[in-house]
Amino acid sequence: MIEVIFDYWAVLGGFVTLVVWLVRMEAKGMSNEKEIKRLWVVRKEDRDSSEKANADLKHDLETIGRDMKDGFATLNADIKRLLARGADQ
Repeated sequence: MIEVIFDYWAVLGGFVTLVVWLVRMEAKGMSNEKEIKRLWVVRKEDRDSSEKANADLKHDLETIGRDMKDGFATLNADIKRLLARGADQ
């Protein structure tokens, strides 16, 4: 039995090395799979928060636009009233 080990020690060492390498690759693959799943969750959270931020920004811009439109309408009416009063004098 010992003679067989001495005769084939290189083959046995290669086989053991191959098995260890395959186990490490499987562990690395599983680790990568977990990381990919975690990144998908983070991506979804980022996308959701980005969509909410965009909706809030759109609402704010619409509000500013309405306020500006109302302000310009008031300014226009005031100018017309001043011009009308100046024409009457």
